[in-house]
Amino acid sequence: MANIKFVIGFNLYSPVFLCYNGPMNKQRILVLVNILLGVLIISQFATVILMESLDTGFAEDLHEVNGFIIFGLIIVHVALNWRWVKQNVFKR
Repeated sequence: MANIKFVIGFNLYSPVFLCYNGPMNKQRILVLVNILLGVLIISQFATVILMESLDTGFAEDLHEVNGFIIFGLIIVHVALNWRWVKQNVFKR
């Protein structure tokens, strides 16, 4: 059976990170950010449906908070992929 360990700590990219069998590297952070972005974008669609069908403030509040979190994660995603952006978007 594989030796699996989880460690919570700090590093340059994220104040708190979850480590799986080794140090957190850029690729693992990017995978985590992409998964979170996907879940939150699906949640945005669900909150729109809830806002249309129910008349509660909870869905509106959740929709707004998700939007801010998505915005922050997009900035992190672009920062982690900045080398690719420079090479493909800012060609000379």
